[in-house]
Amino acid sequence: DYLRCAILSVAKVPSIIAAIYRYIVNKDIILSHKSLSYSRNFANMMLLDFKNDKVNDVVAKALDVIFILHADH
Repeated sequence: DYLRCAILSVAKVPSIIAAIYRYIVNKDIILSHKSLSYSRNFANMMLLDFKNDKVNDVVAKALDVIFILHADH
């Protein structure tokens, strides 16, 4: 089923991007957590070194807006 494959592929993009970024900056790769939202999970995989949950909430909300605006175009 092509639609299912497309959805699964899009779902893996944040993990791939976060892993590449953390590899480039010589940091350990962080695995995703199924309990988190798409944007919050991406923020945690990218920025887990910043332990401030409020910053991550703000970043996750900003990513939600960015992803929605990007998907709209």
